[in-house]
Amino acid sequence: MKKVISEKKLKDIKGGIGPAALLIPIGGYLAKQAFEHSDQIAKGFLKGWNGK
Repeated sequence: MKKVISEKKLKDIKGGIGPAALLIPIGGYLAKQAFEHSDQIAKGFLKGWNGK
């Protein structure tokens, strides 16, 4: 059975792509930095794991 949403309820819907438009570039920057420094991250992890 198909439900129909009234125009009033459609106008009350909030949210959308606004927050994603801000978070996607930030996430992209962080991913780029992590990739560029992955060797340092791996060395630090191994150093901590081995306790040296």
